[in-house]
Amino acid sequence: EVREDHGDYYARSTAAPGTWQIDAAVGEAVSRQMDSFRNKQLLSFGDEDPDKIEVHTGATALFLTRGGTTWWSAGTKMDSGSVEDLVSALRSLAATGFVNSGFTSPTIRLTVTSGGGKQVETVEVQKTKDGAVARRDGESTQYAITSDMLEMLTNAISGVKPVVPAKK
Repeated sequence: EVREDHGDYYARSTAAPGTWQIDAAVGEAVSRQMDSFRNKQLLSFGDEDPDKIEVHTGATALFLTRGGTTWWSAGTKMDSGSVEDLVSALRSLAATGFVNSGFTSPTIRLTVTSGGGKQVETVEVQKTKDGAVARRDGESTQYAITSDMLEMLTNAISGVKPVVPAKK
């Protein structure tokens, strides 16, 4: 058992009699809620550049493949800045917390392939009145996402465009 008193933390155990003052960092760590230790990142490709990105939202399907530093979609060279905005939005896609229910049918389905095709991650997102609920493929955990995070993601998806050829 750990208790806090004016910034000092004290612990006691059933294994030994007495109460001991413990380091504040230890006291704060054991006093945190369990959810604060859970990973809230929905995609874990981190700083690595993804090899492929697949997005399904409504009637829109977007398939992006990276070749070197160039992104392609169905044989069309894509604007690297707009794709990097999407990659950045995917990297920062994180939950604010966890929910027990609410996910029924996805409005956005994201699949990111990285690590030379060795890591494939799929996330489904469902818009709600307060933001969104998401889940990773193969997991039962449901993640709460803010409306700002959802807006950043949807803007990044709709902002992906092909390279505009230079005028002669």
